[in-house]
Amino acid sequence: SAGDFASEMQPTNVKQKSVVAVYYLREIVGLSAISVDHVYTYFKAAGWPVPADVPNTLQQAGTEGWLDTADSQAILITTSGENLIEHQLSKKASK
Repeated sequence: SAGDFASEMQPTNVKQKSVVAVYYLREIVGLSAISVDHVYTYFKAAGWPVPADVPNTLQQAGTEGWLDTADSQAILITTSGENLIEHQLSKKASK
């Protein structure tokens, strides 16, 4: 579930949480086009406080190089974002 994946990843800030959301929606759920509304819904499902400005949070994650937010109706995760999830955050969970 969204909550299980969220607790497994243990992101430490809202930018990382937004990357977790996009990764989950794309890789686990299989959505081809992820919107701001999808990310909002994931935050709710994960039991996380929703950022006051979700689009801005996503753009900040984009500035980190983790997301491509050029199209707010089709947010993409970058290779750096995948690496964050698969190699940095998931390792923390296994320690």
